[in-house]
Amino acid sequence: MIGCGSSGPELGTVSGIVTLDGKPLQGATVQFTPGLGRVSRGRTRADGTYELRYVGNEKGALLGEHKVMITSRWEEEDPVTGRFTEHPERLPPKYHVKSDLKQTVEAGHNKFDFATTSK
Repeated sequence: MIGCGSSGPELGTVSGIVTLDGKPLQGATVQFTPGLGRVSRGRTRADGTYELRYVGNEKGALLGEHKVMITSRWEEEDPVTGRFTEHPERLPPKYHVKSDLKQTVEAGHNKFDFATTSK
């Protein structure tokens, strides 16, 4: 029947681990940017693991090649005072603003680990 099934683009799930100098990197944002289409992002947990989200709670990333950026810079708002605390970047530009990292997302599950260094 026409109109049945998923109406969105085909996605592959993406997860992995990000380390910095051999240790899990907590609080980093991993971003996959396709040539055309919506960006997918995920944030690393205390153990360095991440899982990409496409939109809302929908997991994954568009199929095809993506530019990958990883940044550890983020801001946190204190719920009581409303003041922001900035967590500075710990990764060199080669992982974010000057990133040449690329990964190809395929149908099904994709596991991409990133072993970053502070130098």
